[in-house]
Amino acid sequence: MYQLPPDHYVKVGPYTTRYWAAGEQGSAVLLVHGLGGSVENWMHNIGPLSRHHRVYALDLPGFGRTDKTPLVHSLYDLVDFIAHFMGTVGIDKASLAGNSLGGGLVLQFATQYPALTEKLVLVDNAGMGREGRLHLRARPLPLPRRWLPPPRPA
Repeated sequence: MYQLPPDHYVKVGPYTTRYWAAGEQGSAVLLVHGLGGSVENWMHNIGPLSRHHRVYALDLPGFGRTDKTPLVHSLYDLVDFIAHFMGTVGIDKASLAGNSLGGGLVLQFATQYPALTEKLVLVDNAGMGREGRLHLRARPLPLPRRWLPPPRPA
């Protein structure tokens, strides 16, 4: 049985951020959880991935053991947070995997930060598919923010 990595903490902007890191060789892989998630969502993936990659999983602001904040974040704020996290822990470029909301974030990340993006893995990605609301499906597209309505509660 694989032993989970220990918690690490780093200051990313104003947020004390928890993350897990595993693996010492290969390219970097960054795992981004969905709404209501945490690094624990990736507990079964980190061990196998770390055999060939340097793997990182982080708790987004307001989730897991990262600082709790008022819910004033936009998708763009969270995408910028991911870029700042990468810079803080020394990741120059990574393959990003995102689950649910995390999938939407890494998709937007790839459009905003293509130089930092190696590959993408989308797992039950939020905001895509025919069942999604139009404004949610359009949010990851690289459109000017003024053209998109702000997200509203369903």
